[in-house]
Amino acid sequence: MAVVNTHLYSHKDFPDTKLWQSLFLLRAVDAFVNRARESLPLLLAGDLNSGPESSVYELLATQAVNPRHPDLVPRVAANGFGATNVLPDARAITHRLPLASAYAAVQGAEPEFTNYTLGFRGVLDYVWFDSTHLRCAAVAAIPPVAALTRAGDALPNPQFPSDHTALVADFLFN
Repeated sequence: MAVVNTHLYSHKDFPDTKLWQSLFLLRAVDAFVNRARESLPLLLAGDLNSGPESSVYELLATQAVNPRHPDLVPRVAANGFGATNVLPDARAITHRLPLASAYAAVQGAEPEFTNYTLGFRGVLDYVWFDSTHLRCAAVAAIPPVAALTRAGDALPNPQFPSDHTALVADFLFN
């Protein structure tokens, strides 16, 4: 089994950077897990700093990105000259890994949030799995807001040491 953990670039104004990082990661992981006669089961988790509406999520979930995805629209440089993101033709933004999100597979959707701060509440963290080799049997519930904010207005706080909630999933081999 291969277990991969990652933390993508965090700046919200650079979705193309996160998409590049994801694409290169997925291609490297694919080369690793499919290097022998049989492929290895795969778990890929981490802070992707990308919501379920992002091109990163779309790439992981569907193996491609729609050429009209808003993350692929060129940005204008701060100086007003030219575009700052350099992405390949959207047809080249693909991978072959049959991935599924653990929380979406079990609950039918991603949680309401995995990051809970004063300035942001949303989903940034995921556990993805190879759906041909594994089946997600269960996921741990994200604590309710009342529990998360018992010791402070947001995360982190004395009770929860990170601004991200813990993600836990149980898997079975197919």
